[in-house]
Amino acid sequence: MTAGRSAAPRIFEGTIRACKNQYLVQHSVNVKHSMVSGGNGLVDVYTGSLAVLTGLDDGDIHLRLELHESEPPLDLEAWDEVVDVSFHAEKSLFLEQLFGGGAEDFPPLNFKGEGDYRIRVCARGRDEANRTFESVEFHAIQVWSDTFGPPTGHRFRDAFGERWRQRAQARTRPPGPTASNG
Repeated sequence: MTAGRSAAPRIFEGTIRACKNQYLVQHSVNVKHSMVSGGNGLVDVYTGSLAVLTGLDDGDIHLRLELHESEPPLDLEAWDEVVDVSFHAEKSLFLEQLFGGGAEDFPPLNFKGEGDYRIRVCARGRDEANRTFESVEFHAIQVWSDTFGPPTGHRFRDAFGERWRQRAQARTRPPGPTASNG
């Protein structure tokens, strides 16, 4: 291997079932989930899990999982939405459907064992899937071992994600003045 070049990623392709506009990345153990960060319109981070938001309410999402030795190059051209988040994995970290059932086509995401990982979630086709209820949505999840860091949004350009961002912003906005307070 040449200095400065990382090994080729391990790549897995298949589908995962979306239910209620989401699928999960979660530990193989039960933990109490509370939101750590969210509102970016693509992935909400909870203690013990990630919820990946889909335009398709119920159906199959085309998914490509890439396990990298180091941070992969950022490819924005192929995607409408791209967000990096951190996750600390103590146990096996799996892709799962909302109401149980793993995605058998995919291996554990924490391929280097316990530790901190960066997870890049990429999506395209959410607007069309949300409008037509057809399985036309594609996601990629890129995973690499790295130090824990804040969520990083790289691209936000679909209407479905924008609606989620607006809802999150409305929930966190302080109340405006009323007759009694100002």
